Amino acid sequence: EDDHTRWPLGGFEIRAHSDKGGSGITPKWVVLTHKAMNIVAVTFRGTFSVQDAFADLVYIPRALPCGIKVHTGMHTTMGACQEKIRAELCHAIADMVKPRLILTGHSYGGGCAKLLRLHASIDPDWHAITSRVSGIEAVTFGAPLVFGQGSSSPQQQQQQQQKPASQAAGGGAKSGAGGAGAGGQSLSALNELHRSCRCYVHQGDVVPRLLGPQSADLYETLLGSRLQEAQRIKVRSHVSAYAPIGSYRFIYTSSPSNIHHIRVAADAAEAQHLLEPLKTVFIPLAIQDHGTLLYSEKVDAVLAALLTPQS
Repeated sequence: EDDHTRWPLGGFEIRAHSDKGGSGITPKWVVLTHKAMNIVAVTFRGTFSVQDAFADLVYIPRALPCGIKVHTGMHTTMGACQEKIRAELCHAIADMVKPRLILTGHSYGGGCAKLLRLHASIDPDWHAITSRVSGIEAVTFGAPLVFGQGSSSPQQQQQQQQKPASQAAGGGAKSGAGGAGAGGQSLSALNELHRSCRCYVHQGDVVPRLLGPQSADLYETLLGSRLQEAQRIKVRSHVSAYAPIGSYRFIYTSSPSNIHHIRVAADAAEAQHLLEPLKTVFIPLAIQDHGTLLYSEKVDAVLAALLTPQS
């Protein structure tokens, strides 16, 4: 809703928000603070406008200078508002002492939250904020995958980073300091993302499964004969290029008000396995499982946890 006065705030105060009209490319967002619990939060809205939907569809991954691959469309739109959000956060925390910074959103908004968390790790302009908060967490609900396969394993990144050193010991390497620095930044940022991103996925939710290694089969199920052979090849080459990064929690329910249990994936490999689309997809249920109603109880539980004072 653009009428922010109608939001149920639960003790949070709105400090800033995106313009009602916007630029036509930036996502909707709001910065909130909870002084009693020493929390500042940035919340992104899910897909709502034609521009948002277009950004969702520009899924060809691109590599950042640090080596991490990202979803092109969402990274572009999030980047268009990043400077404004960063400035508003500086104002919001000016009278707070080491608050917790929470980045969150549902669907497209969750993807933006994860990308903003990445920039907080790799962008020097974020130091004015990171040095004044106690920690930065991203909590997402039904978010699409936004990081490329080449970014999926910190262990592999570490092995690649160590390889030039062993070659140099044998006299065979010619590696510049810049490359090693980029590899080190990538490894550090990936480790931070794995530690600080909590990604909730409701059982059959189709959106987090649209860009995984096995998702080309899902696209063919969704689109069927509408895909020409050339389009089929292109889809397969790009949609399978993404991987889960962060701590993935899978919510299993029989109704919106009845959470049976939450399964926490042990690692990226298990998360990737649990994100594999079913061989047969009942589309209405898969789309229904993406709705905010089915995440609402978990949202309430997460909010309650955030409002619990840290020991």
